[in-house]
Amino acid sequence: GGVRAVDRVSLGRRPGTITGLIGPNGSGKSTVINLLSGLERPDAGRVRLGGQDVTGARADRLARAGLARSFQAATLPAGAGVLEAVAAARLAFDPDAATAEAHARWALDRLGVGELAGQSCDGLPAALRRRVELARALVRRPAVLLLDEPAAGLTDGEKADLAELLHNLAEEGMAILLVEHDMGFLLPLAGRVLCLDRGRVIYDGPADGVRRDQAVATA
Repeated sequence: GGVRAVDRVSLGRRPGTITGLIGPNGSGKSTVINLLSGLERPDAGRVRLGGQDVTGARADRLARAGLARSFQAATLPAGAGVLEAVAAARLAFDPDAATAEAHARWALDRLGVGELAGQSCDGLPAALRRRVELARALVRRPAVLLLDEPAAGLTDGEKADLAELLHNLAEEGMAILLVEHDMGFLLPLAGRVLCLDRGRVIYDGPADGVRRDQAVATA
């Protein structure tokens, strides 16, 4: 009855690009990602993936169509091993568990945490939990990757490593949408930034113009 969570937000992503999505708490950022990834259904508007209308499609259909995402809090299955947790995200794509595990080892190695394969998800520190969750998204080799505050809780060195990884993934052709509060991490990485306030876009342009925009500063 108050603010529309997402009000006439429009964005398009091409392969090989990184887009930042910023705004104050409650501005609609996570809702945008939830709408794009099938966790919520839009009351109006369209979602297209690879030219195909996927508005309101279930999350599993979107995953098969080439979309993957992470969450604000790294959600790993309790009691599972790291290799098992990453392979589980691939099982719907592979004919057997052995093939899924091979892909899981590739994803963990790609993220520089291959040595975690034999460990339990329980008790992993925050930075490693985020790497494992990102591996669960990467293991599907998506065309589109949606990341919700992936740098939260990381040290400066860990953020630098993550930025290099995301840059490399974009160079390989992935389209990345990145929700982030840390402007020092985001702005050097993103080519384009959208800022939301009360569900509406108040800035849509190059990253280097964000700090000079008065509406963004006020929000």
